[in-house]
Amino acid sequence: MNLRTLAIAAISLTIFSSCSLFKQTEQTTTAEQDTVTKTMDTVTVEGNRNYRASATRINDLKHTKLRVSFDWQNQYLYGRATITLTPHFYPTDSLKLDAKGFNLDTVALMTDEGKKLLDYEYDSLNIHIDLPRTYTKDESYKVYVRYTAKPEQLPENKGGAISGDKGLYFIDPLNENPDKPRQLWTQGETEASSCWFPTMDKPNQRTSQEIYMTVADSFTTLSNGELVSATEHDDGTR
Repeated sequence: MNLRTLAIAAISLTIFSSCSLFKQTEQTTTAEQDTVTKTMDTVTVEGNRNYRASATRINDLKHTKLRVSFDWQNQYLYGRATITLTPHFYPTDSLKLDAKGFNLDTVALMTDEGKKLLDYEYDSLNIHIDLPRTYTKDESYKVYVRYTAKPEQLPENKGGAISGDKGLYFIDPLNENPDKPRQLWTQGETEASSCWFPTMDKPNQRTSQEIYMTVADSFTTLSNGELVSATEHDDGTR
């Protein structure tokens, strides 16, 4: 084999090797480009939902003390509420309470000397109260409200969770239906408690509570919490 023949053989070998390498690379590239199809879960794209912020907290409920009695004839509740509050963060000299459809008799600040009447405005839904001074978040104060709640006279709220959203429900109040026991019950969700006692009727408010009810001794009373005592009176009530 002369030198020319050897050179041609070397060139041929190089070309053959390059072709082999090209084919192998081409096959590898083709394998990497294979498409794998999978069925995925459906993704639903929705528009922006309305943001519903929690109620702004100017004051915080700390404790609510209620004394209530009932007028079955007129379907009224007579109440006296003592509400303990404290400013949530910033100092404040005012208070807004939810109270739907009340007749208000007294709005006062509880002090060591007794009840001090407060200036207020009432629009049938809220009591806007002017406090006698500015309170800070390290202080608490007590407001007293004497009132009459008239749940049956409230306008019907058809959008509520329970038709009417009266908060307080008189069932067969005149005891006229022998097949239906006379009863009274409450339902406060979500903002119906203020139909029968003044409060800050928002889901982000938390308060302890005590309630004193005067009822005919023929009634059975029940509630969540703990029954502390029951006292019978000479007039047939307890």
